[in-house]
Amino acid sequence: MTFHFGRKPDEQWLKELRSADQLPDEASQARVPHTAMPPALEGAFAALIELVFQILTAPQSVDGMVKAITTLGQQHDLPQKQAETLVKAWLMFFRAVQRASLNPKQLFEDVTALGYGKGKATFIAKQFKAQLAELSMTLVGQTFSIHNLVDMQWKFGVTAGSSVFEASGETFLQLKLTLNKGQGNEDVYMELTLPQFYEFLRAMESAKQSLEALS
Repeated sequence: MTFHFGRKPDEQWLKELRSADQLPDEASQARVPHTAMPPALEGAFAALIELVFQILTAPQSVDGMVKAITTLGQQHDLPQKQAETLVKAWLMFFRAVQRASLNPKQLFEDVTALGYGKGKATFIAKQFKAQLAELSMTLVGQTFSIHNLVDMQWKFGVTAGSSVFEASGETFLQLKLTLNKGQGNEDVYMELTLPQFYEFLRAMESAKQSLEALS
């Protein structure tokens, strides 16, 4: 089986990713009344995914991460070891997704390929799309701390059709960063909607000002 995020992922890792499908969850139509969209999710599964995104977008200390995972386990009756394994597996998954520069639709396809139903796959993909700017900013910030930026290019595009994740005629921006990794250059790709791109620029400018104030 092949995925967009990697050709031959480790079988044990895939098993750990799939095991989250057994977590209890509750469908809440109250959040999305009078719609044909899959219901919003609550419960342990949703809490797990939300915690993973929280860690990805707001890196914290090891102690802080352990405390957050412990709280997840206590609130949803999960053994500490199981909670740690699930969080680690999904952190690795989303980092692989970022390295592969997947868009929400490709992410949805990969989660479905893992065996998840449409409701959970849609929940994950929409969470990913909503936080794409923050995820990209964190990734770029971590990358810049290690590598040098050689070049940056971007181009605009317009979606041709509608889907759960994209509206027809929606403008997006494809960003290409060329980084010097010491032993050669590597290209990093990102795809953001215009609002996400502007948010990304504001966040990067804020980070730049903070660094200048400290220097």
